[in-house]
Amino acid sequence: MVNNQVQISVGEGTGWKSLVLTRSGDEVLFSKTWRHKGNRMSSESKRPTLRSIADACDISVAAVSRILSNDPSFSAREEVRSRVLDEASRQNYKPNVTARNLRKGRTGVIGVFCRTGAGTSAAESPYLAGIEYRLAHSAKETFYQFVDTNGGPEKPLPFRFDAAIFLQAVPAHLGEQLRAMRIPFVCVNTRVEGSALCLLPDERQGAGIALSHLRSLGHRRVAYLNAFPRHGDHFSVETRHRAIVDHCMTMGLDLVAGHDVPPASNDLSSILAKLVREEQATSVIAYNFMVAVLLIRAAHVSGISIPKELSVVSFDDAYPLGSLYPAVTVVGVAAEEAGRAGAEAALQLANGESPPDEGVSLLDYHLVPRESTAPPPA
Repeated sequence: MVNNQVQISVGEGTGWKSLVLTRSGDEVLFSKTWRHKGNRMSSESKRPTLRSIADACDISVAAVSRILSNDPSFSAREEVRSRVLDEASRQNYKPNVTARNLRKGRTGVIGVFCRTGAGTSAAESPYLAGIEYRLAHSAKETFYQFVDTNGGPEKPLPFRFDAAIFLQAVPAHLGEQLRAMRIPFVCVNTRVEGSALCLLPDERQGAGIALSHLRSLGHRRVAYLNAFPRHGDHFSVETRHRAIVDHCMTMGLDLVAGHDVPPASNDLSSILAKLVREEQATSVIAYNFMVAVLLIRAAHVSGISIPKELSVVSFDDAYPLGSLYPAVTVVGVAAEEAGRAGAEAALQLANGESPPDEGVSLLDYHLVPRESTAPPPA
């Protein structure tokens, strides 16, 4: 007599289960092995989805999706819309933002690029402070990359993002990369070809305001301390210097020698002594806040009294110029506000929208008179 009894064997191990049906004589009738991850499948089946909401409301999944995404092109009765929203709340539905972004071809990330070196912290750069504030109050993630502007090797971008902000000075090849990848970008205090919006200080206006202030105090011999070589790649170095030269000519001011030579070191003592003792300059304009800080120190070391012997004006109202003694008179722009505007434009581009302003937008300079300027010595 043949024994046709069928035996069922279930096996289980770490990450797998098996089912085997055998008959007497060890004849295998059926065998199946599959992988599992604990209770993942059961937990996923309980997760609220568009389908579970659609089934509960007896409407299509597409209609639920468009109602929950607040699609302005989709029209639904208020009663249906309310029913969907109530059901989504009851099920504690949370949209899969990553999947949604992938479907739309978006990453939810804004890239911020600025050069390495000084002037790129929020304390030193009000532009960056404004950018950080606006992005921190958005739904986007932020990716920062500091780039070498001194001829370093070109590096491929690590991943895609929806839009970018270029700050201070970045190499031209970075703009070429983004244009090739069809990633829109905004420039703040820098110029790169192809930007949707370029926010730049009006350097001619700033130079005119600084020189008009000195002339109104009675100064006629003016010195200009230019940028350090490490800043030579920034557009403002040439533009600012040219504006100083042109305005001095039209205002009848004497621009003393040395205005076109960048400082060779951080020690400005010998330069300053020459400007005051030999060139008889009664006032000096600093290219930026870093030059101004070193200038104030050099004056102290050289025994030159500010503003009694020399008045000082600086471009860029950045820390710590207002906290020095004497506090430094500056011409500056609303840099933090400009940073926020640049970030807002990048967010709009990331969402596929056009910013209200496009092209080049010039930022107005204003004078902040402080303790470092006074009438020249008699």
